Amino acid sequence: MKRIIILIFLSIIFISKTFSQEYYELEEIFLDADSWFFYEDYEEALPLFLRVLEADSLNHNVMYKIGFCYLHIPGQKAKSIPYLENAINKTTFNYRNNTYAEKLAPVDALFYLGNAYLVNNRINEAIDAYTGFQNAITRTQKVANKDLYDTDYLDRQFDACRNAIQFEYNPVNFIASNIGNKINTRFNEFNAVVSGDGNTMVFTAALQFYDAIFYSKKDSSGQWSYPINLMGQLGIDDNSATTGLSYDGTELYIYRDDDFDGNIYVSYFKNGFWTKVRKLGENINTKYWESHASLSPDNQKLYFVSNRENGYGDLDIYISERATDTTWGKATNLGSIINTRWNENTPFLTPDGKRLFFSSEGHSGMGGYDIFYSELNSSGEWMDPVNIGYPINTTDDDVFFVPYEKGHFAYCSQFSKKGYGGQDIYHFQLFNIPEYNNFLIEGILEMDNEIDRNKKDFSINIIDKAGQDTIVILKPDKDDLNYQYQTPLGVNHLVFESTFDENETQYYISAAYDIKEIFLSSVEEKPEALALGDTMPNIILDTNLLHTDQANIKIKLSLQKGNKLYVNTYYKDQLINSEEFDIKKNDFIYEYKPLIGESKIKFKLIDKNNNVKTEVVTVSYLPKDTQAELSIIDKIVSLGANGDKTVKIKLSVERGSKLFVETFVDDKLISTETFDIKKESFVYEFEPKGEKSKLNFKLVDKHNNVKNEEVIISHTPINKDFAEVLTGINTFNSEGFQSLINTSEIKSASSVESLVNQIYAKAAALGLSKEQAQALIIALAINSTDNTPEFIEALLGLASGDLKEVLDSVNINKNSFENNLAVIQHLELKSETKDYNNNDIIKLLEDYLQNSGISVPILLANLENLLKTDIASVLTNIDATAIDIITLDDFKKYLINSNKYTEDELKQLFAIMEGLIIASKASKEFVTPDDETPTATKDTDKEKNIWMILYISIAGILLGLIIIYFNRRQNKDNKKRSI
Repeated sequence: MKRIIILIFLSIIFISKTFSQEYYELEEIFLDADSWFFYEDYEEALPLFLRVLEADSLNHNVMYKIGFCYLHIPGQKAKSIPYLENAINKTTFNYRNNTYAEKLAPVDALFYLGNAYLVNNRINEAIDAYTGFQNAITRTQKVANKDLYDTDYLDRQFDACRNAIQFEYNPVNFIASNIGNKINTRFNEFNAVVSGDGNTMVFTAALQFYDAIFYSKKDSSGQWSYPINLMGQLGIDDNSATTGLSYDGTELYIYRDDDFDGNIYVSYFKNGFWTKVRKLGENINTKYWESHASLSPDNQKLYFVSNRENGYGDLDIYISERATDTTWGKATNLGSIINTRWNENTPFLTPDGKRLFFSSEGHSGMGGYDIFYSELNSSGEWMDPVNIGYPINTTDDDVFFVPYEKGHFAYCSQFSKKGYGGQDIYHFQLFNIPEYNNFLIEGILEMDNEIDRNKKDFSINIIDKAGQDTIVILKPDKDDLNYQYQTPLGVNHLVFESTFDENETQYYISAAYDIKEIFLSSVEEKPEALALGDTMPNIILDTNLLHTDQANIKIKLSLQKGNKLYVNTYYKDQLINSEEFDIKKNDFIYEYKPLIGESKIKFKLIDKNNNVKTEVVTVSYLPKDTQAELSIIDKIVSLGANGDKTVKIKLSVERGSKLFVETFVDDKLISTETFDIKKESFVYEFEPKGEKSKLNFKLVDKHNNVKNEEVIISHTPINKDFAEVLTGINTFNSEGFQSLINTSEIKSASSVESLVNQIYAKAAALGLSKEQAQALIIALAINSTDNTPEFIEALLGLASGDLKEVLDSVNINKNSFENNLAVIQHLELKSETKDYNNNDIIKLLEDYLQNSGISVPILLANLENLLKTDIASVLTNIDATAIDIITLDDFKKYLINSNKYTEDELKQLFAIMEGLIIASKASKEFVTPDDETPTATKDTDKEKNIWMILYISIAGILLGLIIIYFNRRQNKDNKKRSI
């Protein structure tokens, strides 16, 4: 029996050890994958996550990570869908990132599933997923949590779905050809920039182990030469990409990732070689992210992209004029017509300088980035951007569209299953750009005769209209491809991706086409042999699109060979009305009272043989303008450094109008301002100074209709102590400290003493303030345990003097202190009347951490948790009630009542605020040179001094012994001489 028990016990130990070993191996693989994931290297992260899922098949967090990786790898995005579909079965709002212990997916997985459906053109499913995500986040208080869920961004995704449907109703015409296997390979080729004459190309290729920049020229026959790798000439390694090339092909602009800081560089073509790259000056490159630059045709203006402060959104397009041959002047934002609150990127001018092509997430697009162009008017202003249309634009990211000539031709990279491998560079000919249409797409239906008309081939010819040459004949019926796109309005449209022909040419073609009938043999026409089309019902309309400002409209239809008409009306993609009519004559008038905006009316005509003909009419109704549109949407308060309050008033306004703003402070008019309104929303910023301010907004629209709105702001300045706290909060560098705790020195700290010492040392090396580092240590100590009585006893055991006396009193009344923060606040308050200061409190908390027995990994995890919440962000986008905040206690009550933060997040925020108070006061106190040294460093210095004294003492003893030895020897020698 004993043997059996021992055997079972040993088996349990063996199984548990095996399980533990397997768990830690999976955890190590997961963390390795997660580090690649954090740095957005999804191709490296993906195989590691797949290995983890193979062993841990019910881990919904790993499913989510795999789906996210696939969603961000070109050519692999469809694979994301099944993983994200499984991940959303088990989600949580309390998601813990960067830990293998988390087995549930974040609720965000539902949003990314919507993105996956959208980029794969499954638009209705995308709408369902976004709706599910919207419903989920509105059921939790965390929806308001410091923009944790950006509902504006979610609304934009809904708009993208609706736009995608509309754009796919009206595909644009173009023909693109693969530029061939001298340039395109099995790798990804992208960011092709071309000189003004179209004869010089520089591009980037993602090779097996690094990204390289290549250079190619056209030969006398118009063929591209084999490209030359320029990395050696440019003097750069990886992390670089092409962005722009001058009109004459001698000035190359390059983007480089300099340790997570995007910068723009330039190289010049001289004496047959490219020079080493040189970084552009401070007017272009800043501490912010610069991602793209290209030149105007005259080489005098640089159009570049940056997310610097005071823009309209994140990435904006800026312009700078050349100062000297190698320097650029001060940058100017291109303005609100081009830039939006979302990202704009990759701007390129046509060689005539009159069209600007760029990519944007913010204008009316189909999802992700779409390509737009804007034209320069006679006043030198950019016009409203135009979406270049589907299928050039897709529901995925579409960027880096490089035009030449007047924008009728372009180069762009596309991923094609029929191409050479990854992304290939294609040459585009655009038909929808004004003043150009050089190709004809013609469909031909071949038949034996009129009776047998549906049995033979269907071919599509691509014809050059200028020379009437047939470029290519397509046989879609013989290819296993999707080739025809039929819009609801009945327009035939070809979307065709060919394989390589005998000339190694691949086409991507999109165009409307006409059907022409060719009879191979003629027969005598007989009544019973009438074509099928002659007996079909038909609906004839004047137009399929109606723009009206009338409250009631009449739609005229000519109905032929039908006896029943069904009418369905759709508004915002929802069926709102259905009607049925018996048709007794051809002419029919349908009366409709439209709703504001766009409606669709679907007419379906049926004959007695159940043959069906449908037509759809789009009605765009905008009522006659009788009043100006002006309303207050929201009021947001921001608390700045030194206690300054700023009120942002969001207005809904009418585009093309003028806005007049009168400002009264304490009933006295102090300013009048006028604004030209170019967008449907406007934000007015105001910094209240007096106790009562009044803002009068008056909007005058283009029809001289007037609308007034009034805003009254009551304001009491905040007190001095809270103003100092705000200064600390406003400047607290959460991102800098996150970088600090991820350094190898911090992560490899062997003891708590070493960790504290390294935090101070690394903070100084990284330019982070000592006060903020002390605030972090104080907050770390406050949040180190939830057991407040033990915390008090631990502090009491380390304190001395008046500090110990105060802690004795705290210990006696410990039940009245609900948490550690209350204890430290009490110590700080008593320092004003007792013989200790805030530096003593900091030293006490450092000693506590070093003697607490808490391990370094746990403290590091607590530090990371502390820094998850960007403390500076709590001062922005506060609702209007914050205008009444005067003290720190008011501010804390506001944060608690706002329901923006969880209890744990509030605990972290309040601890850091207390740390900032103590550290700020400590910096103003008199300190001895010893006191200025961090505790850990002082202890180390004491040890060094002790050893130094010991070394000197030993050396003194040895020297004394040597002197005695030589004296005795000399005395003996003297005695011998005397004898």
